[in-house]
Amino acid sequence: MVTLGDLAQAIDERTRNITDLVTITSSHPVAHGGYGAIWRGEYQGKTVAVKIPRQGEVPLEKFVIRELGSWAMTDHPNVLPLLGYCAEFDKSLRMVSPWMSNGTVLDFVQKHEDADPMKLIEGMARGLEYLHELNIVHGDLRCSNILISDEKEPVISDFGLSRHTLEMPASSSSHGSHRWRAPELHLPEKFGLTVEGAHAPPADIWSFGMTILELLTGEPPYHELETNSIVFNAITSGKIPKRP
Repeated sequence: MVTLGDLAQAIDERTRNITDLVTITSSHPVAHGGYGAIWRGEYQGKTVAVKIPRQGEVPLEKFVIRELGSWAMTDHPNVLPLLGYCAEFDKSLRMVSPWMSNGTVLDFVQKHEDADPMKLIEGMARGLEYLHELNIVHGDLRCSNILISDEKEPVISDFGLSRHTLEMPASSSSHGSHRWRAPELHLPEKFGLTVEGAHAPPADIWSFGMTILELLTGEPPYHELETNSIVFNAITSGKIPKRP
């Protein structure tokens, strides 16, 4: 059984403390996610992204160990590399990764007419398959969490809601993106599941399908529905998005 201690050990063994080598270069966050903000920085002469998690429902220490531990275990062309972490700036851990100047997969497709969505989808699938082979459930797949590398490869990012299928309890937080989330994540008891049981690879597969839909249409799933409550009711009642 994988525990928080195992994840902490993975951080020690596979992740570098690069606090003294990283400089924040942006005056404000350049992007925000459900569990943190992204700042631009510099590391060994290269531009990097520095993620600062913010405290929420999950205790910050456990949350950071969860994300860093999951991320530190990965090494795949279709998963965003973790360069290391910083532990000094504001007494919180900051995760450092390469700066992806090509933006998200949706940005890339919309800006480049010659981009091949099917090839990108194949790369996304390889990255997700790899995570599942490591017993990592991503938990928040959507186009905004899939970036494009300098090699024009899609890379899965943002492990803020990730968990190991064999380890600690999943968060019951609702910060994940409603429109991409599987029905069982919205209402586990309806499907005879616990919160932990719902956070499993099948939920990622549902979100992956919603991400494909988003990439091919340029619209978020259920874009015709205006509020999260309406989306919730649609998903939990079995309604699927319209075909493009």
